[in-house]
Amino acid sequence: MNQPEYCVSKRHGSITATPNPIEDRCVRQFVWWSSPYERYDCGSDATYIAPGQDYLLPYWMGRYFGFIDPSW
Repeated sequence: MNQPEYCVSKRHGSITATPNPIEDRCVRQFVWWSSPYERYDCGSDATYIAPGQDYLLPYWMGRYFGFIDPSW
């Protein structure tokens, strides 16, 4: 949350005028799951990654479309 607040959105809460750099975002969310303009605190444990969809969905899509070999 290094950037100043630009305005408050009804959906996303406090947002910035420019996107937050990727290295300043919380690791517990995948990049495409949240708005790059949101300002939020990562909490006490910034390394905690909760959902398994982060890797399961891309894996099974890769298997379905043939990008990942089933013999892996």
